[in-house]
Amino acid sequence: MARPLLDDSIDLIASTGRQARPARLGMAVLVAGFLGFNVSAAIAIVWFAAAMVAEVYGLGVTRLSRRLNLSPVLRRLGYVTVVIVMVGVWTALTLVLWTSGNPALQWAAICLAAGQLIHAQSVTFRAPVLFAIDVGMPSTSLIVMPILTGGFAPVQIATMMTAVALMLLYTFTSATANNRRIAALEAAEAQALKASEAKSAFLAMISHEIRTPMNGVLAMTDALSRADLGPDQARQTALLKRSGEDLMTLLNDVLDISRIEAGKLEIECQPFDLPELLGDLRALWTPAATDKGLDLVLTIAPGLDAYRLGDPTRLRQILGNLVSNAVKFTRSGGVALSARPGEAPGAVVFDVADTGIGMTPEQQGRLFQSFSQADASIARRFGGSGLGLSICSQLATLMDGAITVDSDLGSGSTFRLTLPLPVTERPAAPAPAEPAADTAETPATPDSLAGLTVLVADDHPVNQAVARAILEAVGARVAVADNGEAALASLKSAPADLVLMDLHMPGLGGRETVRRIRRGEGGDPAVPIIALTGEALGEDPAAWRAEGFDAVQQKPVVARDLLAAAARLTARTA
Repeated sequence: MARPLLDDSIDLIASTGRQARPARLGMAVLVAGFLGFNVSAAIAIVWFAAAMVAEVYGLGVTRLSRRLNLSPVLRRLGYVTVVIVMVGVWTALTLVLWTSGNPALQWAAICLAAGQLIHAQSVTFRAPVLFAIDVGMPSTSLIVMPILTGGFAPVQIATMMTAVALMLLYTFTSATANNRRIAALEAAEAQALKASEAKSAFLAMISHEIRTPMNGVLAMTDALSRADLGPDQARQTALLKRSGEDLMTLLNDVLDISRIEAGKLEIECQPFDLPELLGDLRALWTPAATDKGLDLVLTIAPGLDAYRLGDPTRLRQILGNLVSNAVKFTRSGGVALSARPGEAPGAVVFDVADTGIGMTPEQQGRLFQSFSQADASIARRFGGSGLGLSICSQLATLMDGAITVDSDLGSGSTFRLTLPLPVTERPAAPAPAEPAADTAETPATPDSLAGLTVLVADDHPVNQAVARAILEAVGARVAVADNGEAALASLKSAPADLVLMDLHMPGLGGRETVRRIRRGEGGDPAVPIIALTGEALGEDPAAWRAEGFDAVQQKPVVARDLLAAAARLTARTA
C-alpha cells in the first residue's frame, strides 16, 4: 500500500531539522565569512541575510502552526515550503561559488552540491516530497553550472552529465536501502513490543494460575503445621512450607523484573518513619541470623532525621534482599546494617556489611545481572535464582539512587545503597474514631468471627476448601458460590456477614458482581467484601475501594492476614 505524500515521516524530519538549527546558524556565519574573504562583502551580506530570512521563516511557520492548531496535513505542507526556501538558499550558494570563475571556489560548489545530496540520502529519504526537493535543487545546480560557464566540448558535457547521473543513481540507491533498513528496524521494534506484551500477558496468566494451586499448598500446609504432629512430620511440613514460599518468592521476582522492563513499575512517594522501618527489618531477620549463630546489628547515625519521603515498600524490599543475602552467605561472625546521612541534601546511605565468603572482582562484575550469580557453584551451595540483586539495582535506579559493592574473597562484603530520601515532617496521627457503645470493648480478633456467616465466591474447589478450612477453624459458618450469579442469589436468600470474592470467575466476574451488590442487587449493599486475587498487586488500595471492595488479599492466602482483615471489617459493621 502506497504511503501518503504528507505522512508522519515529515514530522520526524521536521523535528530533526529544528534540533539542527544551531548548527545551521553556525555554518551560515562561517560561510558568510568565507564569501566575504573570497568573493565580496556585498555578496556575503546578501547571502547571509537570505539564510537568516529562511531560518526566521521556518521558525515562524512552526510557531504559527502551533498557535493556530493546524491539521497535520496543513502543518506538514507548511514545513515543505520551509524546506523549499532553505534548500533554495543553500543551492543558490553553489551557483554563486561556481560563477565566481575561481577554480577553487568551483570545486567548493561541487562539494557543497554533493553534500546536499548526502544530506538527502541520509536525512530526508523517509519523506518522498522532501527527498525530491533535497535532491532536485542541487542536481539541477550540477547540471546548470557547466552550461552557465560555457566553453566545454560536447564530450566534456556528456562526461559531466554522466558523472551527475551516477551520483544521482547512488543517491537514490542509498536512500532506498536506508528506507528498507528503517522499515526492517520498525518491524523488528513492533515485533519486540508485541513479544514484550505477550510476555507480560503470559506472566500475568502464569501468576494467576500458579497462585491458585499454591494457595492450596501453603494454606493447607499452614493448617497442617498447627496440628499435633510428630517431630519428623513437623520437620517435613516446615520443609514443604518453606519450599512453597521459595517458589512464590521466585514468581514475585520474575514479575518484578517483567514490570521493570516494561516500565510499568511505579515508585511511590510518601512519608515514612525510617528508624521504624529499619527496626522492623532487623526484627524480621534476627531469627534467621540467630539460627546460624550470627549477630545482626543495626546502627542508625544520631544525626539522621527520622521522617523521610520515598517508597518504603521498595526500600524494605531492597534492604531485605541485601540483609537476606548477607545472612545466607555468612557462616560465622555477623551482619551489620547501618544508616547515615549522605553528602547530598536529603540523601541517606545504607550499608549492609557481612563477614561472609566475599567475592573476586570478576564475580562482582556479574553480580547485578539478571539470572546471574557470582559463580555457578553459588546456586548449588546456597540456592537462589540470581534475580534479587538485579531487581535491587534496578529499583535503586528507579528511585534515583545506586547500589555499589566492596568485597574481597574470604573477607566479607559491604553493599552500599544510596538513595535521595528528602526529610519531611512527622505525619499527623489520624483522629481516633469514637467506637460505638456496644463494640467499644470488643477487640477485632479472629475469635470474633465465631458464629458469623461468610460467603466464599470462587469457582476453584481448592480455593473454596482453603477458605473453608481457615474460617471454620475460628467458628465461622461458610457458604460457597461458584460464580457471580450464584453469589447474588445466595446473598438475596441468606444474608452474609462477610463476602470473600474471587475476581476471575466464569460468567459474571468478581468486579461486576461487587458493583451489583453495591447497587442493592444482592441483599445488603453495605456488606463487607474482601477481594481474593491471584494477580500481582500493583494498584493503590484506594483503587480497590473505588471498585467497591473493602480490602484485598493476594493468593496464596495467608490465614493470619485474612482472619485479621475479616475480623476488622466485621467488627466495624457489627
